[in-house]
Amino acid sequence: MVGLAASGMVSCMPASSGTQYTDSAAYTDSTTAECKLTPEQDIAAARAVASSAANSALSVAALAYTATYSGVSYKVEITGVGIHGNTAQVGGKVTVKATQRSSGKPVSDTYSGTVNLVREGCGWQASGYTRG
Repeated sequence: MVGLAASGMVSCMPASSGTQYTDSAAYTDSTTAECKLTPEQDIAAARAVASSAANSALSVAALAYTATYSGVSYKVEITGVGIHGNTAQVGGKVTVKATQRSSGKPVSDTYSGTVNLVREGCGWQASGYTRG
């Protein structure tokens, strides 16, 4: 998405360059036992928090560019979750589509990144984002 990437609307790398995650969980303490979580439940919770954080950030970004682009839309896809004790990395990609107001030209591209999470109680909280 040359137009949107050049404008700074998206600050991520093309989807072809990125860390690939497969769903996995490795624990070094008893958190999941104390919380009565299976690894599958923990992975699902991490996936949900990362998806929500990405959608919230993209919603704000889309509003910021309405003067330059119309019909801004995006789709978040989670590609994998890696849990390592009390931290998790959730890999994914986002496809952004819009129309340049000045030319009427549609633009779109797909970008990859990782949402970093930290454990908060028995759940997860987004702590950052890494491009690519």
